[in-house]
Amino acid sequence: LTRLSWVGPDPRSPEFLAFRGRFHLLCEGADAPLGGALRRAWPDAIQSVDASLTEYPGFTIQALELALTKDARLGDLLPRIRTGIAEARTVDPNARPARFEAWKRQTETDEIFLREKPHYYGIFRGEALAARGLEAIANELPALRLLTLTDVDAATPPLAGDPVRGSVLLPASVETDAADAPSDGAAAPPAGDHAWERYVLSNGIPVLARSGPESEVLAVHLFVRGRSHREPTGEAGIAELLHTMLGTSTRNRSAEALGLALANIGAELKTADSPFVPYDDFYSVPEFSYVRFQTLDRYAPQALPLLAEIVTQPSLTPAEFDNARAALVRRAQQRTRSSRSVLDARLEQVLEPDRPVDVFGTRESLESIDLGALQAFAAEYLDPRGFLIAVASGLPPAQLREQLESAFGLLPATAATAGSWAEPLFDRSGRTIGSAEDGSSYAQVTERISEVTSASWTDLSGSAPLSGVPLLLDEVGSEQSQVALVHVVRVDPEDRPVLTVANRILSDRIAFQVREREGLAYSIGSSWSPAGPDVWIWTARAGTRPENVGTVVDRFWSAPGLVLDTRPDAKEIRKSAASLRGRGLMRRITRLNAAYAAGLALLQGEDPDGLEQREQALEAVDTDAIVRVVTQLEKSPAIVVVAR
Repeated sequence: LTRLSWVGPDPRSPEFLAFRGRFHLLCEGADAPLGGALRRAWPDAIQSVDASLTEYPGFTIQALELALTKDARLGDLLPRIRTGIAEARTVDPNARPARFEAWKRQTETDEIFLREKPHYYGIFRGEALAARGLEAIANELPALRLLTLTDVDAATPPLAGDPVRGSVLLPASVETDAADAPSDGAAAPPAGDHAWERYVLSNGIPVLARSGPESEVLAVHLFVRGRSHREPTGEAGIAELLHTMLGTSTRNRSAEALGLALANIGAELKTADSPFVPYDDFYSVPEFSYVRFQTLDRYAPQALPLLAEIVTQPSLTPAEFDNARAALVRRAQQRTRSSRSVLDARLEQVLEPDRPVDVFGTRESLESIDLGALQAFAAEYLDPRGFLIAVASGLPPAQLREQLESAFGLLPATAATAGSWAEPLFDRSGRTIGSAEDGSSYAQVTERISEVTSASWTDLSGSAPLSGVPLLLDEVGSEQSQVALVHVVRVDPEDRPVLTVANRILSDRIAFQVREREGLAYSIGSSWSPAGPDVWIWTARAGTRPENVGTVVDRFWSAPGLVLDTRPDAKEIRKSAASLRGRGLMRRITRLNAAYAAGLALLQGEDPDGLEQREQALEAVDTDAIVRVVTQLEKSPAIVVVAR
């Protein structure tokens, strides 16, 4: 890995915005001229090219990172770089106007999206704020809209002269398993206090839609129902493979053309979780897959048809298939060595054995899938009857509905037969007629726990044996172990607010004792989840070093005493309830997350308009109710699961 650096202009200088544009046109993006020119200049050596621009008070740093083959001669580096930069400056001038307009729109929409998140704005824009000041950042959008390609062409050329610094990271000599090696509009007035409107498009696609004037963002979270249950036997992970390829290219657009079309409307598209981002599997569940998409309201006439094309007309080329499958196989192999993933799978196997576990697939299941199988699955799986579209916008409701109908309402059914995944969620009047599955009974869940063959508690040093509590122990060989204590509790559904507040207090006290006081774990907390109409699963979980596992189990087991021995007073309860409510509101502060939360609530058999009311109910919880629920928890059946 090689990194070269050049000094760039002062971010406060009048030309800086134009320089940023010129740097982007030359250097940034998969289709940037610089990357192609460098690969042509050094075809056998360059594996990847990445360019970045970092702002500092008084100057900028232009960085170029190259991943080279192990046989590349570093003595050839600078001559090849000079050749590539010179060629890149002459590449296809006719394409520059379109790329320039796409960059302007993408930069504008990125800034507007980020301004929806004031709690993150300083984190993501801190560098620019420090380098340029708040006033310059506040005036950036008007300046961007006035910027022309002529201004950009007059700016200082990027990467001029030789770099001021270079660094090289050489790989260690290691033996690698061959299987692990990588393969090559107008704003609308608030409607019904921002209630979610429900309607069905002509072809049966259910829609949740909400319009309001608070933002100009058009956000769509599209759910594809029945994810794991629709996967062919032995082909677990095929839905993830398909979604990994969505948004790469379509039957009508090459990868470059699709990328340009998205950039031209400043769109953000996410079709699958990133394997490179820790804990970025939040949306990956067996019940549905997803596509997340956002742009600005004024681009809706182009954006919604483009989204429909992406979701229903993927090209699925052989090269894209090979790359996507290889990446998922590598992820599957990594998950077998992850204590977190192993523990997740174990918990699902015990508590919900009929629920498919591994949405990402295994090495064996993924390698059994060929391109023909994927194409056949896509034709069945991307049937619009299985979609749920949740959309939040500033467009007038009637206009939004008309544009959704135009883009999605005429899409034909593609599956030979429709299963439960196509059952209506509500009728054409908007009345809910679908519901979530009933789940498991208390007897069923407790029976599953009682049938577990327990490991010997003597294998878990540092922990006293827990009478009548089975232990599941997996040896992963990971530096970090994962520990979970699970209780199965029968609680009246009306006590859901009590469960929520009680868990928050319990989780905070566990974390304070185990992490802050004793330093036994750095990732720790507890949660409730429903398993049936009156059945709840409480899970305390931590990541810790292997030698601390037994002690953490003991602390989890005695955790109810942290609440029962020192009862929370009204002030602590109010604080916890307010924190939970604020967290819920912050999660839904962006339109995209609000759309996701509404769709998820509907699929779980809940009212999307009832989320805030449910959070308001937390304020009515009192000490006696919390003590009652925690007492039930302390006496309930349990199981301990460890992956180390």
